[in-house]
Amino acid sequence: MAHKLPRDLRLLRFQIERNLATSANAYYRIGVVEYLNAEARTWENYQAAVGNLAIAIELMLKAFVARNCFRKLYAALPNELDIFLLQTDDAPASISLRPFEDALRSFELKTIDLGQAISIYEIYFPEQKAELHSYFGFLATTRNISVHAALPDFQRFDLARVSYLAIKLMKHLTGLKILSEPADLTVKTAAILAGFDLERVDRVTKLIEAARAKAKKLRGKRQALFIDPADFDSLVLPCPICETDVITSGYTEESGTSEEDAALTYTVTAFECEHCGLQISDARDLRLVGMIEARDRSDHWDYWSRLCAENY
Repeated sequence: MAHKLPRDLRLLRFQIERNLATSANAYYRIGVVEYLNAEARTWENYQAAVGNLAIAIELMLKAFVARNCFRKLYAALPNELDIFLLQTDDAPASISLRPFEDALRSFELKTIDLGQAISIYEIYFPEQKAELHSYFGFLATTRNISVHAALPDFQRFDLARVSYLAIKLMKHLTGLKILSEPADLTVKTAAILAGFDLERVDRVTKLIEAARAKAKKLRGKRQALFIDPADFDSLVLPCPICETDVITSGYTEESGTSEEDAALTYTVTAFECEHCGLQISDARDLRLVGMIEARDRSDHWDYWSRLCAENY
């Protein structure tokens, strides 16, 4: 929060942040140990690792939100408390924090969900968004299943993706002094990251070789693809292997300080080519296959403006 918080609120926020961070560390430790156990057992019984790491990631993100924008940690606040947190310097004298302290501290008041926590983190760290967006998206779709049910069609690389995200997030937030990675795990987690990168390059290399072999057999004219120009989560681009049109997934952001120099940039995060079979779901793999991530979409500014006006 931009302004200085009252002492009582600062202490309460610190306690809540610390409780979230402590819980995140506990789940993280269990998840990393289970990951290493699954690796030693040729990747059997991986669900304990996925479930614990998924919970750890959510708690890490909420600890970050508690530190940086405490009011946004809660999904719905009573009007009095919402006004107090919004206007701590000049809140009405009739409002006091004390009646709400226990409810905040015990999380009786509902906190934001994983998707909202991810969104806030990405606002603060756009450079992390470019790399981790697809990982967060994958986690958001598997988190509830991993905790409450059996994971169907889950592969070894999927577990590695969740582990990679948890470790990257832990190390980032440790650097910001919001979390503290257990000292006895740092060497092991660094090795996991290094191993993931080596395996990723090898895996993508095999995908490229398979796609090139299939592309050589393609014959005939291929149909051009078109999408709604007001769809800013997708964009038609040529496949980097066979040059056939593919519908990529991604996100669009506005930049510039005035209407005159405003620009739209679309960032590719994933795509699948139905012709040569190349499928990329990790944004970091895009450069390995020759796909340029950032694309200018300023020519669709009118559609963007109308969409913003409708959602305002």
